[in-house]
Amino acid sequence: MAKERYIGTASLKVDAKGRIAVPAFCRVNDAKVFFVTYGRKRFLRLYDWEDFSKSMEVVEGLNPFDARTEEMKRALYGGSKLEMDSHFRLTIPKKLRDWAGLTGEVVVTGVSSYMEIWNAEAYEAEFAENIANLGKNMQEIAENRKEPR
Repeated sequence: MAKERYIGTASLKVDAKGRIAVPAFCRVNDAKVFFVTYGRKRFLRLYDWEDFSKSMEVVEGLNPFDARTEEMKRALYGGSKLEMDSHFRLTIPKKLRDWAGLTGEVVVTGVSSYMEIWNAEAYEAEFAENIANLGKNMQEIAENRKEPR
């Protein structure tokens, strides 16, 4: 059976111990082990361990002498392996919570093979900008995908 993708968005609260409840749409593949790491902006990427392992294979195939590869590895591998508890919660390490500004309300959104965890206010601002540019971006992507005839 094909693996299900992470699709959906949920607003949650980070508790005093730095835990978040894993939304139902993030539990579709029965994963219990995850990897959380830095995102491109001030959000966290949350992979199930299987998908993170696949990402590691891709990264390991990149030129190890390229400075961008080193920077990407440093950020990607600077995260933490997490295990979901019996109440479907993950404890996000303080260092990562602080970097992404995760206190109080957060947003978890599925992005196919991984999830993003955002500070709620930062997510709303980013989402508003994404929606404002959606038509233009879709057009540009479509034009770049055109194959020569």
